[in-house]
Amino acid sequence: GRPLAPKPPPPPLTDEQRAALARAAPWLCRFEAWLRKDVSRSNADKVMERVHDLASGRGVALRGCASPAFAGKPVSISDDLVGLKETAAATFGGADHGGWLLRHPIGKLIRFQQLLPSLPPPSEEEGAAG
Repeated sequence: GRPLAPKPPPPPLTDEQRAALARAAPWLCRFEAWLRKDVSRSNADKVMERVHDLASGRGVALRGCASPAFAGKPVSISDDLVGLKETAAATFGGADHGGWLLRHPIGKLIRFQQLLPSLPPPSEEEGAAG
């Protein structure tokens, strides 16, 4: 087949999306620190791109879908992430690139969410909000 055209860059974040990311910053920092000890650098980089898309409410762009998955719904670590993953599988299954764009990143969030109560509290440098 002919080569796929490169994906256009996502549009810049809106003020609302930037605010959602700012609110998510404390848990996102802790998630990234945990994730980078758990998976390869390349895997962590890709997961963090998708998690930022989800946490900002920008949503995850999927080939063949008119609008990004979960656009307009900022995802938080306190959300029903298992339900979100089930929705992702049911709604975007074929477009999810083998699960790497939605189900894998959401799965990592679920694992972190389950570990969070047993993790030490964030240090002062990371910020006490969580």
